[in-house]
Amino acid sequence: MIDRVIKFRNLDGEWVEEHYWFRLSPTDAIDMELMQRPDVQEYLQTILQGKNGIKMLSLMQEMIFQSVARREGQRLRKEGVKQEFIETGAWDALFDELMQAGDGEMTSFFLKILPEDVQTEMAKESSKQYTDEELLSMSDKQFFKAAGVSTLDQMDARFLQIAVRRKQGKHDKKNVA
Repeated sequence: MIDRVIKFRNLDGEWVEEHYWFRLSPTDAIDMELMQRPDVQEYLQTILQGKNGIKMLSLMQEMIFQSVARREGQRLRKEGVKQEFIETGAWDALFDELMQAGDGEMTSFFLKILPEDVQTEMAKESSKQYTDEELLSMSDKQFFKAAGVSTLDQMDARFLQIAVRRKQGKHDKKNVA
């Protein structure tokens, strides 16, 4: 869950600050079909860092509109908030902020509005310590996920060493055949 103060110009041209909360409940995530994905984090990162701008904007808008709320005591009120958020200019201001942010910051925003149990599961998965043998035997997709990066030049020294060993192992297997 994220609480965020968004600064924007109102209809009178004055700068105002409004406080909004962003949280997807498990039901919201199911409605968006996020929970049917085998790896929600990878799905979001692929779209947010990918080349398909239309798909990225569509997912971004859906997640924000589904999650935006106002806090009232110990509850988050969503009813009517989406329309207010759009009509006041807060949506435009947040959109601009996210578009100017780096990929990591944007991805982080979207991961933080996911249900807490999904965030907890993703944290467990990303903090898992793998043995060299496990890293050598997994698929390339699993390996890059375990490394937490999408390209070799982003890897830390240990994963880079394993990547070289993986490549040599594949090369050796081809030469044996």
